[in-house]
Amino acid sequence: MKKRLLLIFLALALTFGLVACGDKGEGNSTDTGSGDTSQNQTSITPADVVLFGGDEDYTIVYSGTANDAVKDLIVQMSSKVKDVTGSNPKRIADNAKTEKETPKEIVIASTTRSASAESMKKISGIGYRVEFIGEKLVITASNDTILKSAVQKLFDTWKTEDGKIILHNTTVLTEDLSNGMLPLYENGEFKYKIVIQASAKASVFDAAEDMSGRISTLTGKSVGLNYDTMFTESADAFEICIGKTNRAASDVFYSSLESAFEYRVSISENKILIGSNNDDALAKAINAFSDYICSEIYGTYCGTPAIDKNYSLTGALSETLNAFPLPSVGTSRGMMMTGDDEYVMYYQDITQNDYQSYVSTLTSNGCVIDETYEMGGNRYTLMESETYSVYVACLSKVGAMRIILGKPDKLQPEPAAPVNSNVCTPALWQLEVDNKGSGANGGMSYVIRLTDGTFMVIDGGYNTNTEADNLYNLLKENTVGGGEPVISAWFITHLHVDHWGGLKNFSMKYSDKVDVKAFYYNFPRVELGDVGPSAQKNVEGYMNKWKNAKKYASLHSGMNFSVADAKITVICTFEDVFPQPINDGNDTTTVFKVEVGGQSIMFLGDAYYGESATMSSQIDASVLKSDIVQVSHHGYEGCSEGVYRAIGAKVVLWPMNIVGYEGSTPSKIFKKWYEGGPSANAYFRNNPDIKKIIVAGAGTAKLDLPYTATGEKLPDYNKIFQDRTQNGS
Repeated sequence: MKKRLLLIFLALALTFGLVACGDKGEGNSTDTGSGDTSQNQTSITPADVVLFGGDEDYTIVYSGTANDAVKDLIVQMSSKVKDVTGSNPKRIADNAKTEKETPKEIVIASTTRSASAESMKKISGIGYRVEFIGEKLVITASNDTILKSAVQKLFDTWKTEDGKIILHNTTVLTEDLSNGMLPLYENGEFKYKIVIQASAKASVFDAAEDMSGRISTLTGKSVGLNYDTMFTESADAFEICIGKTNRAASDVFYSSLESAFEYRVSISENKILIGSNNDDALAKAINAFSDYICSEIYGTYCGTPAIDKNYSLTGALSETLNAFPLPSVGTSRGMMMTGDDEYVMYYQDITQNDYQSYVSTLTSNGCVIDETYEMGGNRYTLMESETYSVYVACLSKVGAMRIILGKPDKLQPEPAAPVNSNVCTPALWQLEVDNKGSGANGGMSYVIRLTDGTFMVIDGGYNTNTEADNLYNLLKENTVGGGEPVISAWFITHLHVDHWGGLKNFSMKYSDKVDVKAFYYNFPRVELGDVGPSAQKNVEGYMNKWKNAKKYASLHSGMNFSVADAKITVICTFEDVFPQPINDGNDTTTVFKVEVGGQSIMFLGDAYYGESATMSSQIDASVLKSDIVQVSHHGYEGCSEGVYRAIGAKVVLWPMNIVGYEGSTPSKIFKKWYEGGPSANAYFRNNPDIKKIIVAGAGTAKLDLPYTATGEKLPDYNKIFQDRTQNGS
């Protein structure tokens, strides 16, 4: 909002300032009457003037509203002065209340000094002027771009000798550069029409719409955004063409684009062309040109706003992408940005030979293979170069290839050393989470004790002290031989607070008591659904409480590794959902399987519709098969019945409370969803192969591994609800 208000203020200032050259410099003048008029100038005796390094140095004066372009020029001038004299010159804004106007000033651009307005009136066309008015050295120009030429001309003209900077007081430097400029206005209005490719993606349209809005604000008049199909092409029309429009100039322009991730902006007669073969790069180009043209409009002091006829801009979405060798086979389904210089690409119509050939291409381009994995017929290769890491997956079941490109990351999960001494029997706990303290119906917290006596933690529940205390007490009570617990691995499935919140309070209360060796996760570094970078930074901040803990932040499907005697297989991450859109943060869950104590446990986190479909289509059922399964998304909705059938677990862990705590009246939350809900819940109810359903809301449960189901299939949730509500617990 502040930015928009500032732009509106600038637009009003510009609208009035462009009426006549020098208007911005007139009024409220603090002129000392020291001979600053052209009539007085003719009476000055010709002489060299010592600007800097003499008995009394000049002060550099600039507008109190000067933009970065002007300030950069002042910094350049100061640097040159210091190189000669050894000292930085004095610099003040024209509105500085503690500084009075003095005769010896270098006045730059449009200021409230009357000399600025006087000099601007002498500029014809689009140009600059450098001259002495009285003792003041005045540097004025039509706009910021030409002001750079004026300052550079001054640098080339003044003399340096004996630690002094000298300029003759009769010096007049002036030039009309109109022939090299492209006026943006005609009859006082913006003359260009913004034309966008009719099939432009939303990100491109949004960037173009933002540019349209910025220009409209600065000019004070609406500058609309038009699809190329709305108007017949006219050779005489002045247009800013965005994307591969139906204009002839766009065809020529696009034929020169080479890299898939390159973008360009160039001028062809009366057409300004902005283009790229990649939507994200095109949006970046639009934003860059928008910054440029708005800066030129705002930075115009007198005359008509204009841009250089030879203006051009070339760049890439990233240097990494621009140099990255893309596959020459298969059909691209596009690319998704997952973070700063991090991407996922997907190619269909791929064979195993195509995949192997592409891996060879990467090695010939400087990549070194770090690890290779196999998972149910799918093959995976982790590679690294000096500038990027790349994870290539061959998805044999669907004939596709996924490429995950990111920054170099030497920290990858490694197979653990064999466990030589078993000090305990492995066990799994499902913790009852603090739904009442959090006032919500979710949460998930699991602990696995490994045979070496250390622990794995999965998520940790809500951000309450009760949650943190319960976790610590469970670890402490089950640490073999006493002493403080050691967590070998802490997995965070995704960035919803009912899953990572417990880490926050645990880190604040127990980081000095409990050692955490490593964290395992894969969070998106862009906004996906309702999660994004801000939550990621918060969570990693809590992890930093353990200064020596490793952060394995780039888990990808197909990876397998060990933590003590537990084998971990990453089944699915948010990257696997692409090219389908991710509209819900639950689909950013890292799904993984733990094999320990002779059994396998599938942790689905909050895996939602997108990841469910991905697992069904891309992962072989033999990989999904598990003895124990954690119900996805607390049993609300998420994974399909087909996924659960493929998993085929006989024991079900259900992370849901029995008493609902949203609102003032307790609700039968588990009853509602267990007896209703999605079809997967009916599968749990009716499948005779399922021997045990363990509900978190019934209380923390321990499963010694290997676990054999005994007793009733399901706790009496109606009685538990009655007991809890009657006792007020």
